[in-house]
Amino acid sequence: MIGVKKTFLFLTLTVLSVVAFGAPQLSGKADYIMRYTNGELIQEIRNLNSSTISVGDNFVGKISFSLYESNAIADNFAKYVHAPILSQSSMAKLVFNEFYLQYEGKNVEITAGKYYTGWGTSPLANPIDLLSPYDFTNAFDSPTKLSVEGVKGVGYFGNSQVELNVVPEFSPDLHRTVPATFENVMPKPENMQLGARYQTNFGDYSISIDAYHGFVHAYVPMGGILKHPPLTGIGGEFSGPLPFDQNYGFYGEGMYLFCGNTSNTTGLIGVNGFGGDYNWGMECSKGLPGQSPFDLEDVLTLYGTKNFTSEISSKAVLSFGKDGDSYGAFTSAEMDFQPVQNLNLSVGLSFAKGLKGTDYFKTSEKMNSLYAKGTVYF
Repeated sequence: MIGVKKTFLFLTLTVLSVVAFGAPQLSGKADYIMRYTNGELIQEIRNLNSSTISVGDNFVGKISFSLYESNAIADNFAKYVHAPILSQSSMAKLVFNEFYLQYEGKNVEITAGKYYTGWGTSPLANPIDLLSPYDFTNAFDSPTKLSVEGVKGVGYFGNSQVELNVVPEFSPDLHRTVPATFENVMPKPENMQLGARYQTNFGDYSISIDAYHGFVHAYVPMGGILKHPPLTGIGGEFSGPLPFDQNYGFYGEGMYLFCGNTSNTTGLIGVNGFGGDYNWGMECSKGLPGQSPFDLEDVLTLYGTKNFTSEISSKAVLSFGKDGDSYGAFTSAEMDFQPVQNLNLSVGLSFAKGLKGTDYFKTSEKMNSLYAKGTVYF
C-alpha cells in the first residue's frame, strides 16, 4: 500500500511540474441540474475542467477534475429555519478524473497516473472493460465508468497495436452504502490487475483480442460475506459496416469469464446507423453494469437521436431485461435546445421498473426522475 501511494505521489508531483512549466490548453463545462426523484427536489452545480499540457516533442500531461456540489432543496429550508432534522441530503466533493503523464514516441506510447480505459465497441456500456469499476453514487449520472490508477503501454506495428495495462491497486464498484460484512482486496503485488489488448484492421473492420486478470468489481455474496473473487477473462471485439448495407455500423464484444470453479460469458452485438430521419441503434447484450459473473441478465436495448432543427434535438433509450423468470424495463428520454454555440438546455426523464423482480431494474427504480439541466462550455 505504501509503495503504491509513493508511486502515485511521485506521478502527482511530476504532472504538477509539467503544469508549472508547460503551456496548458484549457477546456471544460459547467452544469446546473435540477431533478425531482423519490419525492424530493435535488439541485446540483457541477464543473468539469480539463487541462492538457505539452512539454517538448514527446511528453504530454493531463489533469481533469470535477467539482460537485449538490443538495436537496429541503436542505436550504432546513438551514434557514434552523431545523436540521428537515435536511434530506447534501454533497460537495472534488474528484480527479484524470491525472497522468504520457510519453509519446515514434512507435510507443506510455501513460502513467490516473486515466480512463477505452475497451469495447458499444456506445452505451462495455461489459468487456473489466479493468474499470462503476460509480453508482451520483443521482444524476449513475452508473458511470471510473478511471484507474496505473501504467499503460501501447506499441504500434503497422496497422496493428498492442496495449498492456498494469493497475497496482484494486478498486471496487462505488455504491452509496456498503454493508459491514465485506472483504477488501489488499494492495499486494500478487493482487495487481493486468489487461492486454491486441487490435488490428481486417478490411473495413477493426478487430481486437482482449484479456484480463484481476478481481470482480461487484460485491459477490460468498459464505455470508461480500467478496471480490479473482476473475480472468479472454475475448474480443469488432466494429465495421453492416454486411450488405454499409450505411449501418455493425459491432460486438464478448468475453469468456473464469471465476473460481464457475465460468460464464458476457458481451453484446449491435447495429446502428441513420434511417427514417433518426440516428438509431439496437443491441442485444448479456450483462449489465455492476453485475457479477454469477448473475448476468439478458437485455435488448433500442437507442436513438433525432435533430429537429440545428438548435433542437432529442435522444432516447429503451431497454428490456430478463433474468430467468424475472424481467424489467428502463427508459430515458431527453430534449436538448442549443440557442448559442456554448450553451445547452435540456429537459428529460428516466424511469425503470422491475416488472417481476429483476435486481438491476428493481434497484434502478430508486433513480426514477424528471430533470432540467443547463450546460455552459468553455
